[in-house]
Amino acid sequence: MKLSTSNTFDVATIAETKTYQEAKSFFDFVNSFVSEVVEGFRKKLTLRDNFNYNEKELTVTHGTPINLGVMPYTAIFMRSRQPILTYAIEQNNKSEAMLTVYFKVPHSIAAKSCLWQIGNTVKYEVLNANMYSVGERVAVTGFSNNVNNGEFIVAYVDNSSSTLYLLNPFRSDKTADEIKPSHVGKQSAQQKITIGVLN
Repeated sequence: MKLSTSNTFDVATIAETKTYQEAKSFFDFVNSFVSEVVEGFRKKLTLRDNFNYNEKELTVTHGTPINLGVMPYTAIFMRSRQPILTYAIEQNNKSEAMLTVYFKVPHSIAAKSCLWQIGNTVKYEVLNANMYSVGERVAVTGFSNNVNNGEFIVAYVDNSSSTLYLLNPFRSDKTADEIKPSHVGKQSAQQKITIGVLN
């Protein structure tokens, strides 16, 4: 099997160990191979199917739909160096397939301000809120007060004002509020994936 939709285990759980650092390529190979075999069984692929699909390379951003065009298919498979949590394929009003990919790793944001709201909820003004979803964990960097940086859960997304409401356990008042002249941190980069389309 060439392609898969997810990794067999979460590499993040062993990424900090010395064994993984010394044998990363081996772990990546085993992880990819086992995942692809399991995915093949899940999709009930035949040997013929394995050699009769079309491959296409794409550059995608986490949580952002990409238009695949009018594309009839019976199954779609994926390969990615960045572990994929899940993906969704929906049709728009033109009968075009829209692919949205969600990666496993925490996604970083570029934010201009962080303002406390209530409890542990802090509002972060970001470059593009569309690529994030409620319940997702995101990484924040670049603020002067360390309590504003870290990995936090998205509680609410306001696309109209491009803001994320994050659950920050280190904040409980306005003391550490910050407003920057420009966005700080780094927004999640685009990732390259390969999809296999079985017609």
